[in-house]
Amino acid sequence: MQTPIYFNTTPGKNDLKGALQGSVSLAQCGTMPSRASMLPQDRQPRPVALRTTLVLFRSTDGTDHAPQGLDLTVKMNKEQLFSTRMNPPQDLPRLAQRLDAGDADLTYPDSYQHVIRTQSAIEQIADDPEGTRLSTLLASYDTINVQLADHQWAEHFYLPEHKSAFKGKKIAFQSNATLGAHIHTLGGSLHLERNEQVLYVNAGGHWVNEHDVHYARIHYGTDFWSAVIPWEHLRPGISLHFRARGGGAEGSYEDVDIGAATELLLNVIDIGMLTPPREVFFEDFGEELQREYFQMTPISRLLVNQYEPVHWKEICLPDGTVHTTHSPSEGGVHSGNLRQQIGKELISLGINNANYGIHSSPGFAEAHHYAVGQVTAHTSVGNYANGRVVHGLSGGGSIVTLYDCWGNEFSHELGHNFGLSHEPGGFEGSVHRPADTINSTWGWDSDLNVFLPNFEKEVTGRKTCLGACMDPFHGHSYGLDTMAGGYPMYTATNAYTLCTPYSVREIQRYLERKAVFDPSSPTGYRKWDEATRTLQPWADFYSTTAEERDMAPLMALLNQYQLVEIYQFDTSYVYDVRLPFASEANRGKGIYVFHMANASSRLHVNGTVVMLHKGTMLRYVSNGQAWVAVEDFSFNVVRRPQEQGVPITTLLGFYDPEHEKGAYIYPALHCAYGNYHETRADEAAWSENSLRVLNDFGEVVRFALANTRGAPDRMNRFHINVPQAFRASRVEVHMGNDVVTRDIDPPRGGARFTITGRQ
Repeated sequence: MQTPIYFNTTPGKNDLKGALQGSVSLAQCGTMPSRASMLPQDRQPRPVALRTTLVLFRSTDGTDHAPQGLDLTVKMNKEQLFSTRMNPPQDLPRLAQRLDAGDADLTYPDSYQHVIRTQSAIEQIADDPEGTRLSTLLASYDTINVQLADHQWAEHFYLPEHKSAFKGKKIAFQSNATLGAHIHTLGGSLHLERNEQVLYVNAGGHWVNEHDVHYARIHYGTDFWSAVIPWEHLRPGISLHFRARGGGAEGSYEDVDIGAATELLLNVIDIGMLTPPREVFFEDFGEELQREYFQMTPISRLLVNQYEPVHWKEICLPDGTVHTTHSPSEGGVHSGNLRQQIGKELISLGINNANYGIHSSPGFAEAHHYAVGQVTAHTSVGNYANGRVVHGLSGGGSIVTLYDCWGNEFSHELGHNFGLSHEPGGFEGSVHRPADTINSTWGWDSDLNVFLPNFEKEVTGRKTCLGACMDPFHGHSYGLDTMAGGYPMYTATNAYTLCTPYSVREIQRYLERKAVFDPSSPTGYRKWDEATRTLQPWADFYSTTAEERDMAPLMALLNQYQLVEIYQFDTSYVYDVRLPFASEANRGKGIYVFHMANASSRLHVNGTVVMLHKGTMLRYVSNGQAWVAVEDFSFNVVRRPQEQGVPITTLLGFYDPEHEKGAYIYPALHCAYGNYHETRADEAAWSENSLRVLNDFGEVVRFALANTRGAPDRMNRFHINVPQAFRASRVEVHMGNDVVTRDIDPPRGGARFTITGRQ
């Protein structure tokens, strides 16, 4: 038996109060060091609330607990929430993709029964996910040699599944090619570069190579006791209690620092503009890939809302230009007017804005309000003067444009939406490290209960460099962060890149500053409050009561909210409405006044009096010195949803408040999960620009739209959600006396909604 190799051999420091002495570390999407043992310069995340968590305990006083065993109890305010017997060190989670090589003979043959070295022969066995051609050859030959060179090359080779008849057979790959190749087995993938070779032997029910043999020696550590805490018991305020069985010593881990139960709503859609969509998300982004992305991300749950694919055969741009065959401009991976103005700005930002109740926005640039952990990811393809162009490799500002729904592109571009720049923290933050240094972690899959090391499975001996260099771990090169050129190293287990602790911490902190949608909140939203360590109701606008329409209460409200609304009705009315003085404290804040009472009233603003009569609508923004009247606010606020998490029809398009360019309504989008926000009926009725949705039962819902252009010479965008239960059949855009209509097609089917993580 070969000597084991342990990754974490760093002596731990005691974390417990009581007679029992031990070091305690936790793991979620990655392992986190013991609180007492963490290095001063280390920037590590903290556990996410309401997420399944692995507890690792190691004695710090040399006590052997194997004879009796250990118990773990989770308590909240001295009340027991959960208790379990801890697993002994020999039952520590295994490494992902670890194979038992058994008695495999890994010596290279002196000669091979069959050699593949022509381009035509290589093409026959390449790009064959089932390994059908190699399986046929293995029926006739015990040893096969595949020789790659610059003119006899392919990128991907797949070994067939194990059969008893394959036992002991060998396949060798040798490369003198400039380009690298990938060999795929059920146990993972191997990257083969120039002047490298690898031998696969069928043994123990697997195809194994020399890297598998070396990798099988590696373990996370020795003497670690482990237990899993179910997600529902991982809450701020808990303590962990350890007890040696048989009446032995006890110790408690108090004041566990647990962060917010953050979550991510990921809307996904495949877009085709003047050409059919690629349907990458629709076909490939199933529950397994969603599960794998969740395992790599510091959130309590992942909500994925799959829209039906979109194929728009006619495109109208915000300047009023209409294309029916192709855009006369040229497109590229990162360029193209269809990519930017339709895929990113209208569709993706439109989906986000509609979920917030923001019903209109400027028709130029990425106007949005990123208030919630909500991102819309899309694949898009457009027809241009230079042909059909696939867009991708772009992310930020709550939207993502992708080639694929897996791999480092996905991890990287989502990372931009969590506030990460390229190579965050430089060498100290973007390079994975050994256990006795800062920025060290291993991934942990809570479903499979396996570790994902922070280094490559193959033994290459290469250093990992980013300015400075990190030596390999027993020949295994350390990985890089997703924002620094990293890639998924254990693709048979997880298709996404393992982030460094530095990046995980930044992602966690970023999402803790975002709100979450929550139907149980009176506002429809909650946000993390660090002082109370709870999610509290949150909003960024407030509608006043009659008693609050005076200077002091309005001043206090403006300190808390972006927008304060004053609705005057017969049942909620004061004669004198007094605004506070404009000041630096309320600079950029807004006040909206809508007077629908039969009796007039007075608005005191900037030392003057404005009379309010029925139908008066006024908007003010503080410039720090005065309240400035504006026709429309330049900022947006999220609205309280009337319905949350229901099947939705999303209506998108353009309209011109200046009556020059008319309006354009696109075919409706359909999804399985979204929010519905009504406009007050009286407000919509008094708005010069509005959108109306009708059904075949004579019902109508109305939505107020902005009354001024948000950008010169551009129509405004509209983006509105309607519940599918309403059975909308027609939409109308009203611009004064001008009306543009379109019929609404019903859902085709295929939209779906899934939750990964806490339920």
